[in-house]
Amino acid sequence: MPPDPPEGCGALICGDALIEPFGPVHFIEMAERFALQARREQAAGFSRLRLEDAPSLALCRAALIGARGSGLPVDITMRLCEDGRSPAGSSPLASLVTLQALGAASFGFSAGSCPQAVREEAARLAPWADIPFFLRPGERMSPAEPVSLDEGSILAACESELFVLEEEFEYSEPVTCELDMSEDILEIENCSNDVLLVRVDTADDAYHFSLNAHMARLPVAFSSDSEEALEMALALFNGRAVIDSLSDVPRPVLCRLAREYGAYVV
Repeated sequence: MPPDPPEGCGALICGDALIEPFGPVHFIEMAERFALQARREQAAGFSRLRLEDAPSLALCRAALIGARGSGLPVDITMRLCEDGRSPAGSSPLASLVTLQALGAASFGFSAGSCPQAVREEAARLAPWADIPFFLRPGERMSPAEPVSLDEGSILAACESELFVLEEEFEYSEPVTCELDMSEDILEIENCSNDVLLVRVDTADDAYHFSLNAHMARLPVAFSSDSEEALEMALALFNGRAVIDSLSDVPRPVLCRLAREYGAYVV
């Protein structure tokens, strides 16, 4: 377990910042704040970074993406409430799977977490962990037998839930992005689709979907013919997405974006 600050671990401070649509801060702006902090901590001689007591998956993702330029490993602790979720309603299991795919060095629960929630969630999360997982700072969880998945299974996630997709799954009809997508999302979720397919043609499309993504109760896939729009959609989506391989973007670019944002190309 890495040492607590300030013994070699620089702190990424999130404060009470709330990311859109639940607060005034744009996701990219928050990532840029973390990037500045990471550069300062690196210049101060720290060898790794920690985001402590994070209230949401969105802030955790912003910290990881923002800190990439420093090249330093990032350890993350999330606060759990009595209901077993973060203060913003993030699922700890969905958060773990999303963040380890995005490159987190370790994941655990903060000292401010509800003790009962920590005990109940720890055993459930441990089999899914591919990175060091701890109950609280300094209390490393023993490695668990990995969860058994069928070959070809895909782990997708939104902020509130983890999904295990089998190799053969059905996309919805493509949803076009607009400022209010609630009716379209609800209509698709009432059908027998496995995955919500979202069409993003511009960076504005990606931003508009990000304001509506919290309403999705299905795994999310993006289809796009624009590298810029697709990258923005992946950056802004607080979960683990699927990329439609039929997107008119070169396959090597799709694979690069999937690696950078912890997504799948299918």
